[in-house]
Amino acid sequence: MCSGFRYYDAYLAYFSEYLRDHTPNDAFERFILSTSSNFDPTLAANDVRDIKDAGKEGKKHPEMLNRLVAGLLHPFIHFAYGYEFGLPGQVSEGWSFPTPSVFG
Repeated sequence: MCSGFRYYDAYLAYFSEYLRDHTPNDAFERFILSTSSNFDPTLAANDVRDIKDAGKEGKKHPEMLNRLVAGLLHPFIHFAYGYEFGLPGQVSEGWSFPTPSVFG
């Protein structure tokens, strides 16, 4: 298990709380599609080499959309099921799987 998964429960609680006051669409746009959830403007990102070099220094872009797609099967099943049937807790689980890898 990735060391970042120690944060899973905290992210699950955070997203669950957020979804009490916001729609899944609002949350998806904010946490997955927004520029701030995918790129850190303080890091160089002109090309692939810049992104790889930034990672060597321990600084990485959040890349939430990439992380959601990279672990597509399991998180997406949770997200899609929750979204389709209006289950915010299930949606939170789907987003909580890729999130710890930002810090792991």
